Amino acid sequence: MTKKRDRKPLFFIAILLGVFLLSLLSSVMIFNQAAYQSKKETTYHMLFYMTQYEYELRQINLAITEVYYQKDEKWESFDKWFNILWSRVEGLYIGGLHKEIENKAFDLSSLKENMAKIDQDLYVNRKTVNKKVIFEVKELLKKMTHDVHTFRLGKEFDKRLVWKNEKAFTFSSFKNSIIINMMTLVFCLFIIYSLYRNNKNLSNLQITLERRVNSRTKKLLKSNSNLQKEIEERYLVENKLRKSYEEAKKISALVQNQANYDFLTQLANRNLLLERFSQALIRAKREHNKVALLFIDLDRFKYVNDTFGHSVGDSLLKEVASRLLYILRESDTASRLGGDEFAIILPDVKQEQEIKIVVQRILESLVKPFNLEGHEAFISASIGVTFFPQDGQDTETLLRKADTAMYKAKQKGRNNFQFFTNVMDLEIQHRRELETGLHKALEKEEFDIHYQAIVDINTNEIKSAEALIRWKDPIKGYIPPGDFIALAEEIGLIVEIGEWALKTACKEAALWENLFIDAPKVSVNISSRQFQLVDTASLVKEALEKSNLKAERLILEITEGLLVNDDKKTLKQLNKIRKMGIDLSIDDFGTGYSSLSYLKKFPISKLKIDRSFIHDLDKKEENKALIKAIIAMANSLNLKTVAEGVETQAQKDFLQKHNCKYYQGYYYSKPLNKEDFMLLLEKNKIKK
Repeated sequence: MTKKRDRKPLFFIAILLGVFLLSLLSSVMIFNQAAYQSKKETTYHMLFYMTQYEYELRQINLAITEVYYQKDEKWESFDKWFNILWSRVEGLYIGGLHKEIENKAFDLSSLKENMAKIDQDLYVNRKTVNKKVIFEVKELLKKMTHDVHTFRLGKEFDKRLVWKNEKAFTFSSFKNSIIINMMTLVFCLFIIYSLYRNNKNLSNLQITLERRVNSRTKKLLKSNSNLQKEIEERYLVENKLRKSYEEAKKISALVQNQANYDFLTQLANRNLLLERFSQALIRAKREHNKVALLFIDLDRFKYVNDTFGHSVGDSLLKEVASRLLYILRESDTASRLGGDEFAIILPDVKQEQEIKIVVQRILESLVKPFNLEGHEAFISASIGVTFFPQDGQDTETLLRKADTAMYKAKQKGRNNFQFFTNVMDLEIQHRRELETGLHKALEKEEFDIHYQAIVDINTNEIKSAEALIRWKDPIKGYIPPGDFIALAEEIGLIVEIGEWALKTACKEAALWENLFIDAPKVSVNISSRQFQLVDTASLVKEALEKSNLKAERLILEITEGLLVNDDKKTLKQLNKIRKMGIDLSIDDFGTGYSSLSYLKKFPISKLKIDRSFIHDLDKKEENKALIKAIIAMANSLNLKTVAEGVETQAQKDFLQKHNCKYYQGYYYSKPLNKEDFMLLLEKNKIKK
C-alpha cells in the first residue's frame, strides 16, 4: 500500500504532462493558422487602399466635370478631393504599402507624376487655367481611374482564390484542434475524478479547520465592525462641523459682499456709498475741505440694451465701471446706484477746477467705442455735480441735487456736466407742480380744444382745422402746450390726453359735417409715444366709430422723430391708418431729421412747413430757398404742403407764388375755442 501511494503522484504528473503536450500541439496548429492569416494582411490592406483610392478618383472626376461645365468654375469640391488624393499617395510611402503595390506590377511612380502634373497645371499656374487645360486634366484623371480600377479587379480575383484555399485550410485546422481538445477534456475529467477521491479526507479536515477559523474570524470581525462604526461616526461629525464652519464663512463673506457691493460691476452699492459719503463729510468738516459728489447717467444705454440684448448691456456696465476706476484715485469711491446710474465721491477737494478736470476725463473716456461680444457700441454720459458744504449738509440732499444737475445736463444735449445751482431747484419745483397738475387736469376737465383754420391759399376757403390742446389751470390760467406736452410724454400721461383730444376733435368735426356743405376736415396731433405704448390704429378706428365721423374727414399729424426710428410696428400702424382713408401729415417739417427715404417709405400725404422758416422769410434768403425746395420736392412726390405761422400778406404771396397749397396762421385766424370757430365757419361755409 505504501508503494502504491508513492507511485500515484508520479502517475498524475505523467498524465498532466501528456495533457500539456496535447494542448501545446493544438496551440502550435492554431498559431500556424494565425501566422498564415497575418501573411495575407498586407495584401488585404493594399486592396482596401486601392478601393478607397479608386473611389476618391471617381469623386475628383465628378468635381472636375462640374468645374468644366460651370461658368463660374467653383473649385471648392475639386480642391478638397485633390488634397485627399495627395494625402493618400504620401501615406503609401509613410506606411510602406508602396513596396507591396509596386511588387504587384502597378506603376505607382507614373501615378505620382500625374498628380504632380495636375498640381502644376491647376494650382501653380492657376491664373492661366482655361477650358482646354481643365479638359486635359479631366482626361488624365479618367485614365488614372481606369488604371486603378483594372489593377484592383485583377487583384480582387487573386484574393478570391486565396480566400478559398484559406477557408479549406482553416476548416482542416479547426477540425484537428477540436479532436485534440476532446482528448484533452477526457484526460482532464479523469484527473479531476482521481484528485477528488485522493483528497476527500484532506477536504474534510480542511472544512473542520475552516469552521474553527471562521468562528474566530466572525468574533474578530464583529469587534472590528463596532470599532469601525465608532471611528466613522466620529469622522462624519468632524466633517459636518468643518463643512458647516466653511459654509458659514462663505455665507458671511457673500452677505457682506452683497450688502456693500453691486453684484454686476463689483462697485460699491448705495449702502456702502452712503456709509463712505458720511465718513467723507465728517472728515471734511474736521479738515475744512470740500467733498464733491458726481451723479452719472449713461446716455443711449437703453438703445444698446434693447438692440444688442441684456448680456451686452451687462458687459457695457462692467466696462463703464472699469473705465471709471481707471480714472479715479484710491481714496475716491465709485458706486452703481442701479440701472445705468452711477455715483462718485471725490473727497479732499481744494478747488472746483480739480473736479472739472476729473469730470472731463470721465466724459472723454465714456464716448470712446465699446467692443462688446462682437458688437461696437457708443454711449456718452450726463453728469451732475454737487459740493459739500455749499450745496447741502447731508448725504440725501446732496444726492438729490446732484440728480437734479444731471437732468439739467441731459436737457442741454447730453454728453456734458452741470454744477448744481439754486435755479435748478426752482425748475424742479415747477416741474413737480406741473406733474401733479397734469394728473388732476383730466379728472377735473381742465383741458380744452382750440381750432385754427387751415386755408386754401388760392380760394381762401377753410379746408381743415388743426385741433390744438389747451390747459386752463384754475390758479395759473392757460399753460402753453410747450410747457406740459413734453412732460406728459415723459410720464406717460400723453396716452390718456391724446386719446381724449382725438375723440373730442372727431366729435366736433362730425358736428361740422352735419351742419355745413364741404365741412372742413380736422387735423389732430399724435405723439410718437402713443404709437409706442398703444395700438394707435385701433384707437383711431374707435374714435371714428363713436363720433360717426368719416375716415376721410380726419388728418393725423405726426413728427419726423417717429419716422426716424424706422420701427416696423409703427410702419404697420401707419399703413393700417392710411388704408382707412385717413390722411397723414408730417408736422414741423424741416426742423427734425428730414429725409427723402422716409417720405418714400411711409404713407405720407402732406408736409407742414415749420413756422420758423416762415417767420424770418423777409429777413433770410436761405429760408426762401429752403421753402421753395420743400414745396418743389413735395409737389414732385405728389404731397400737399401746408405753411404754418403765416402772419403777413407778403408771406402768403410768396407761398402762393411758389405753389404752396395751404396756409395756417394769425394772418387768417388765431386758434379759437369751439364756439368762436363755429362762428368763423358760419361766415366761411354754407349751411346744409
